[in-house]
Amino acid sequence: KEDKQTINYMLWGIIIATSAFLLTLILYVKKQKTNQATFKTLLEKISTLEEGEKVTFQRKSKKQIKNIPIDDATLKAIIGRLNKLETQEYFLKSNCNLTSIAKKTKTNVTYLSQIINNEKGKNFSDYINDLRIEYVLKRLKNDKKFRSFSIKGIATEIGYKTDDSFVKHFKNKTGLNPSYYIKELNKIEIF
Repeated sequence: KEDKQTINYMLWGIIIATSAFLLTLILYVKKQKTNQATFKTLLEKISTLEEGEKVTFQRKSKKQIKNIPIDDATLKAIIGRLNKLETQEYFLKSNCNLTSIAKKTKTNVTYLSQIINNEKGKNFSDYINDLRIEYVLKRLKNDKKFRSFSIKGIATEIGYKTDDSFVKHFKNKTGLNPSYYIKELNKIEIF
């Protein structure tokens, strides 16, 4: 009777362990398929961005955040200087912040913040993080040597103070971890 009970327990244990393993395997395969689909979509978006370098950011909403009046000439001048800083890739500097950009665009932080909110359709933090992540996506796709950097090295290179911050923003924007993105890029030949 004890032997039968022991065999019964072992049988149930094997059934439970096998079920858990199969469930884990199914979830893993499903996650891999989702990641592959996300990766392919991301590559298509990057190709689109590369074709139209200047159309990286579009106005997402015309909702006014603040009602500080800015005349058109001042607005155009500030936007021109802001676009020049984007072209010069100032956003890659680790000391890039609202105050430093306000000084470089010859305005104050209130005006600059309002302009970014209204013209770019996002707050300053999202604006800088989006520029950095789009830059790193393109660079990783096209620069095999850059892909060999550590995650911390890549984060430092594009202006993040910590690799955790970089990984968080990368995953929020793309749905993938940077290490997965790099691994998948290394699997395919990009000309």
